[in-house]
Amino acid sequence: MYHKSLNFINYRFFLVDIHMVDKKIKIWTPELALVAPIDVAQLPKFAGWVNYNGFRNPKIYHKGFDFASFLDSDDICYFGLPSELEVMAVRGGVVNSVRSIKSSYSNQVIIEHGETGDGTHSIYSHITPCVNEGEEVIAGQPIGRLFHQIREGGTPEQLIHLHLGMANSFNSISVRDRYTLKGPEKRYVDPIPLLFPEQRLPNWKLYRDDALITQKFLDFTLRYPEGV
Repeated sequence: MYHKSLNFINYRFFLVDIHMVDKKIKIWTPELALVAPIDVAQLPKFAGWVNYNGFRNPKIYHKGFDFASFLDSDDICYFGLPSELEVMAVRGGVVNSVRSIKSSYSNQVIIEHGETGDGTHSIYSHITPCVNEGEEVIAGQPIGRLFHQIREGGTPEQLIHLHLGMANSFNSISVRDRYTLKGPEKRYVDPIPLLFPEQRLPNWKLYRDDALITQKFLDFTLRYPEGV
């Protein structure tokens, strides 16, 4: 009888603990004072981003936004960004992972946000990292640079760009009292309304016939995102 009562008391405390954790959990919102991952001052005559390959059904297609195309002040559209362009953290946190994966995403940096890990993550792909796992970063801090990525087999060359993913992973598996992106419960969200809440980005199709490409020897099929 005493054993059952003790279990009941422990269960009640367990519920309280879960409720307290839930109060600390946040989701991605524009009110978080986010910083764009690329400082547009690095792009001469920059006038605005173009939606080259945006967020689509995360179960099948594209789980983020590609910073790959922009307009200048003369309304000229560019496909591809300069190599060595700095990439910044969109929000402060701890570097959860720095890894190289065997896929088109190549090098990735994953940042876990919030002082104790509030369940939100940002994922930066196609970059040369300059941070290490476990390192604390602040919003706007450089975490790497874009690089000229060669696809497996050597050719064709891939468009230089940053793929940014953002996830509300508050229901994912907890490891060492921290939240990770491992497991089936990760929840990717569209970065566009978070980073550009007051803007409507033009679609790349408006410029597909006269856009300038900043990389040489690009294969035609890589000029435009597949399945758009």
